[in-house]
Amino acid sequence: MGLTMRLILAIIKLSSKLIAILIIASIFYKSRVFVFNWIGGELTINLQEQTQKALQMVGIPITVFCNRMSISTAAYYRWQHNDLKLSTKTEERIKKYVNKLSEVF
Repeated sequence: MGLTMRLILAIIKLSSKLIAILIIASIFYKSRVFVFNWIGGELTINLQEQTQKALQMVGIPITVFCNRMSISTAAYYRWQHNDLKLSTKTEERIKKYVNKLSEVF
């Protein structure tokens, strides 16, 4: 492979990463709630951090949130520290609630 071809491939790699970073930044700016992690070349959203940021921005106390989600505050804190895996059904309720909160902003 010639020098020109290697240079073109390097530019394409850099520009695609730059575009991805700009897209992530614009999404983060628009939502102001979502927290993104880059893991193994894949973009993932950490629901615990997303929930925490949404509650802080809206000003909802954790106890109120826990009552609305039908979980104990102890379970919430254990979930936040990755010491507890919530059921899929509960996580879906949390996602829906956090999405509603993010629509406010």
